Amino acid sequence: MIKQLAVLPGVIVGTGRRVKRIYRSELRNITEVDELNEFQRLAYQRIGVKFPIDFLARNKTFALFNRHGVMCGGFTFALGSDSRVVKSLPDEALAKLKKDVPDFENDLFEATALWMSRYQRCRMLGVYFWLMMYLEATKMRRNFYIYAYSSSKPKLGEIYNTIRPFRLYKGYTKLLPGMTEPDDEVIEYGTMMNVHFSFGRIVTFLLKRLVRARSVRKVKSYT
Repeated sequence: MIKQLAVLPGVIVGTGRRVKRIYRSELRNITEVDELNEFQRLAYQRIGVKFPIDFLARNKTFALFNRHGVMCGGFTFALGSDSRVVKSLPDEALAKLKKDVPDFENDLFEATALWMSRYQRCRMLGVYFWLMMYLEATKMRRNFYIYAYSSSKPKLGEIYNTIRPFRLYKGYTKLLPGMTEPDDEVIEYGTMMNVHFSFGRIVTFLLKRLVRARSVRKVKSYT
């Protein structure tokens, strides 16, 4: 506790500097072909899936631009009727989803194509990214969400756990366009109501990451 209090002034100052770094940064719904191509290229570099341009174009694809205008992150929201995650589900998992969300084609949306560059952003910009993603999710006006992530990325699962999802399936999924091979994935879904109730937990989690990052750098500077 004493160590945490000791670094708090530095965290406050450092956070103020980071806030300045996100000035003129923006999360934008992209529709132009050149931007979608850039999104596809960068997403492929980060997560190894080459999402079809027509999929990105007909759904809501958002890109994060830093203050220099460089694309440094993004995601896509797709309706249940066009969900790649749903299409990748084994029959047993799909049957469970249909039981829990009977009208999933209209009452569910998918969060996919999520990526962020480590080299073109600061941590405060990452906080901005997640909060804006939450805001855009509320605008989807659907009661349920679904997403998938590779089981080889447990830290991503830690972030998702803040919104209290339900585990639908873990294992290899069906091969989809843009994938080089089937992946061992974790597929989870939940209600937007739980997301809203978890907003405080989301903010707390993100702020703790900022404090932890600042604390580690401060310790390294004195060693």
